[in-house]
Amino acid sequence: MRLPRTIPVMLLALAGCSDDTRRMTVTATAYTSSPRETDASPDVAAWGDRLKPGMRAIAVSRDLIREGLEHGTEVRIEGLEGTY
Repeated sequence: MRLPRTIPVMLLALAGCSDDTRRMTVTATAYTSSPRETDASPDVAAWGDRLKPGMRAIAVSRDLIREGLEHGTEVRIEGLEGTY
């Protein structure tokens, strides 16, 4: 089993359409949703969303949920295009 590579990432959380934005520096890891690396339903995320190839989705740890990165919060990742 390969361990995930960790990298520091700057997140910009966008709360709806308001001016309530927040900058956070966090550690990010990556994984794929292949059946080898997950359970029997690799396309279902922790919130119950169905993941599809090409989707921009991130998983968020519980400590970041407590910081306001709740389900549906749009996030920009420094160095990557678009929102997640």
